[in-house]
Amino acid sequence: MSLPSTRSLRVLVLTVTILLGCTLAQKNSSSVRISAVMSLSLPLFPGSFNQLFESYYTVMPEMISSINNDTSLLRNTTLNLSITDSRNLQPLMLGGMLRESRTDSVAAIGGVFDLEAIALATASTVLKFPVLIHYSGMPALSNRDLYPFTCRMVPSYINQVGVIFDLFDHFYGITKQIQWKQPAVVSGANPYGISLGEEFIKRAGSRDFFVTTYQQFLGTTNTISAEVGDITPQILSLKDSKARVFVALLQTIDMQ
Repeated sequence: MSLPSTRSLRVLVLTVTILLGCTLAQKNSSSVRISAVMSLSLPLFPGSFNQLFESYYTVMPEMISSINNDTSLLRNTTLNLSITDSRNLQPLMLGGMLRESRTDSVAAIGGVFDLEAIALATASTVLKFPVLIHYSGMPALSNRDLYPFTCRMVPSYINQVGVIFDLFDHFYGITKQIQWKQPAVVSGANPYGISLGEEFIKRAGSRDFFVTTYQQFLGTTNTISAEVGDITPQILSLKDSKARVFVALLQTIDMQ
């Protein structure tokens, strides 16, 4: 679990370095502070998730050190890191953003969960404090009018929809089986599932697809609860649809 986060955080911190270029040019100080406001401990989530979050706490300082030790990246300038564990709780997120905006920090990093990302993006607009959302793919984060101080690090989730249709078209071309054109869709009732589900249904007609059924269930993503309700009705609806191709628009915790 730690290797993907190591790679993504290396890209993240190097991107912060690039984006700080204008700020560094205007600062007389040789020390620059950036802030991490993100969920690092979620005791109710499965162990694999906690390992991922714990790796952030370990890897981020290492990435900062690697940049500081590489004289070709930031000459005569030292990056300092402040970490706030928001525990996926909005009061802690907003409190961390408010506190860091009042320091000499030049930007914040955060947004592991979608609702966390939206909260941080909203706070950045109110506080006029730059934030880099490094994990969430919420479509709304691209709205420059709402979030002018937010920089997203990953593309919007909805870009995945076109890839799914392309994949099904590929197999339809090989097999000529109409089932590839008549999928059933299931998603969690969370920002990821809702945004992709809406986009999938909206594009289906123009791509010559027919969605036999679309089912949602209340999952655990973006909550501190590890409980999932009874999904038997959704499973039975998928079965009754007679579909043979299924699209599961689910994040890791909901897949589990």
